[in-house]
Amino acid sequence: MLHKPNRLPFALYGDLLAVPYLKNGRTAAGLDCVGAFLEMQHRLGRTLPLYDSNAALLAGALGAWERVEVPEPGDGLLIYSANPRWHLATAISAVEMIHGKEGCGIVVERFDSPAYARRIEGFYRWKQQASGQSALSS
Repeated sequence: MLHKPNRLPFALYGDLLAVPYLKNGRTAAGLDCVGAFLEMQHRLGRTLPLYDSNAALLAGALGAWERVEVPEPGDGLLIYSANPRWHLATAISAVEMIHGKEGCGIVVERFDSPAYARRIEGFYRWKQQASGQSALSS
């Protein structure tokens, strides 16, 4: 049986913490929550479609993901938001996520905090195999 890490290594995501928030951003010049999510998933070796920052498109992509009750590092979080309707993040531990936050950039925060705990729609695990490539370009 493979041992699952209880936290993603900082080396996997630390450089993203210097990336600014940019609406519809998909490069090192800036990322939004979807861009940060896509980059983290690519770094985890997952080849995902280039999701747009559109709630309807994201909802349609849920078939590639399995809803889970207890998140593991690398799982996705779907969080209710006002505008846009959904917010995406990647779990880096059992209680922390990395995500793009307008006005702040790419940040690590606790998803069990009062600011997020009641807004979590669900935790999702990618169903397909890893590919091992990064999508972030300069």
